[in-house]
Amino acid sequence: KLDTMYLDEKEKRYYEGQQKFLIDENSRLKEAVEKAEINSKTEIAKKLIKRKLTNEEIAEDTGLTLKQIQELRTELNQ
Repeated sequence: KLDTMYLDEKEKRYYEGQQKFLIDENSRLKEAVEKAEINSKTEIAKKLIKRKLTNEEIAEDTGLTLKQIQELRTELNQ
């Protein structure tokens, strides 16, 4: 923050733009990682459903909610 004290207006706008870009990029990366984790858990849950485990067992093993598991069961039975 102290470094920005000595910047002129153009440099400050550039610096702030770069900061915003980095924050946005970090958010996009975090969302991508979370989505990949959910996809991985979903695939594992589907395999466990096929092995006839209970919703509670699957929730414990994957971290998915009971509602998410029930939705997967419904999807697989269609």
